[in-house]
Amino acid sequence: MSEETIEEISPIDQIVMAITRADSTVLVFLVMFLVIALLLAFDKISAQDFLTLVSVDGLSTSVLKLAKKKD
Repeated sequence: MSEETIEEISPIDQIVMAITRADSTVLVFLVMFLVIALLLAFDKISAQDFLTLVSVDGLSTSVLKLAKKKD
C-alpha cells in the first residue's frame, strides 16, 4: 500500500496560490473594485457613484479581456 501525504495549506498560502493562477483581467477588476469599495466606505463617493464606477470597471475589464483574446 502506498501512503499518501496530505499537506495542509494555510489560508494565506491558498490566497496567494489563487492570485497567481488568476487571469490578469480578473485581478484588475478586483483591485479596482476594492478601491471603489474603500472610497464608498470612507464616504468619498455616493452609492450612485459606486454603482456607476463598478459598472464602468466591469465594462473596462471586459474590453481588456477581449483585447487580450485577440492577441
